[in-house]
Amino acid sequence: MIAPPQAITVTRIGTQVVVRLSGEIGDRQAIALRGALEEVAAIALRRVVIDLDDVATVTGAGIDFIHVLHQRWNVRLLNTPARLRGTLPRQTPPG
Repeated sequence: MIAPPQAITVTRIGTQVVVRLSGEIGDRQAIALRGALEEVAAIALRRVVIDLDDVATVTGAGIDFIHVLHQRWNVRLLNTPARLRGTLPRQTPPG
């Protein structure tokens, strides 16, 4: 099986920011994830949606990236594969 290409895109849609992740998201993408975090910070209002539909794995820097987003904004995860649910933060807004 061929792994899907890694991609991280950040898009503002109305009052929320959508982050789409695909492929294997981990330490090899640390620089791109830092860039995406800066992009989110520049345009995020309150809500960030993370679409995990095309993600093969999330490890290391990928999990850290999602945790940081959860700490700073109201985050909603979309299309979370069952195998990843135990490793990612729960759907709760920051306190």
